[in-house]
Amino acid sequence: MDQNKENWKEQILRSLEGIHRAEVNPFLYAKIVDRLSAPVLIRRVAFPKIALATAGFALLLILNVWVLRSGSEKQTSEETVLINQYNFGLY
Repeated sequence: MDQNKENWKEQILRSLEGIHRAEVNPFLYAKIVDRLSAPVLIRRVAFPKIALATAGFALLLILNVWVLRSGSEKQTSEETVLINQYNFGLY
């Protein structure tokens, strides 16, 4: 049993013999410095796109408020009828 473990350890250590340290590209530092010193380009969004997005958001907001208000009146009256009809009033 000990012999098998020792053979296994030796086999693992022998498999590491051909390994070398990773080498860095000699121009890597120059590339990093070059990218850091390059001017940053700012991308601007066109005004029509912003206006369209704002109008769409406002339209969705108005529609949501309208649906919530119109739906709550009908639901309240239907709930009131059901509560009165089946005597679910707990007060």
